[in-house]
Amino acid sequence: GVPNAGGSAVAKAAACSYAACVGGDESAPADASGKGIFYRNSKTRIAEITDGTSHTIAIGERAWSISNGVWAGAIAGAVCKRGDDNPCPGSKDGSYPASVLVQAHTHLNNAVSDTDGGLDDFSSKHPGGSNFVYADGSVHFLRSVSEDLPNGDYTPESVVFQSLGTKSGGEKVSTAIIE
Repeated sequence: GVPNAGGSAVAKAAACSYAACVGGDESAPADASGKGIFYRNSKTRIAEITDGTSHTIAIGERAWSISNGVWAGAIAGAVCKRGDDNPCPGSKDGSYPASVLVQAHTHLNNAVSDTDGGLDDFSSKHPGGSNFVYADGSVHFLRSVSEDLPNGDYTPESVVFQSLGTKSGGEKVSTAIIE
């Protein structure tokens, strides 16, 4: 059962450990638009991926045991809840709007200290990283980017990861986090 904020089931949908990429940290999955390929009601054409399809993430892993997502869509009235294995601080009752059921952004990968619980980030149960499908159809394992710097700035790895999430940001992408 997919719950509402009060915990009552509003629909039934199969659990899913994948999410579509809305962009970097500047693109919140709950927003109406994003800088990635997928955002609410998006219709991105390959020609619009000017960063190159081999440098742009389309879909990534997001472990259901960390963030209870589905692939069925953003179910009206539903929320995305924290999974039992979510390592981030905060309430185990935390949740995010329905759009986070199917979308995530490239801010953190396997978050461990994100104050919002990392529900809108990618994750996996693999040691050291997660798998991502790029717009060209290739799959790459990317190392974990688990937290920001103590002053709130992004780590160099997070900057690279965020760049891979945008379709037309014009960033130069390093292969530092790609394995």
